[in-house]
Amino acid sequence: MILTFIGIYLTGYFTTLTFLKLFGKKLGVDYDDASLNDDWQSNAEAYSAFSLFWFIGVPAALLIGSLSLLDKASQKYMKLLDKFLKL
Repeated sequence: MILTFIGIYLTGYFTTLTFLKLFGKKLGVDYDDASLNDDWQSNAEAYSAFSLFWFIGVPAALLIGSLSLLDKASQKYMKLLDKFLKL
């Protein structure tokens, strides 16, 4: 299962790099423009960092979203209990 996930991740990573390299300028995203002022030493460094940010950021966002939904559901449940217990 882990090898399947790693294979899918690597396939998506290299597909995205290839797509951006081939069609980036047509889409108005020129990553090879030297006049851009950024903190990355190279485009390869930036691509790798963004790739890892998604790998870490998506589970974190899912966790925060799940906790938020759980909080809202428990608040509604407590209001429902209060309504029925006051009868």
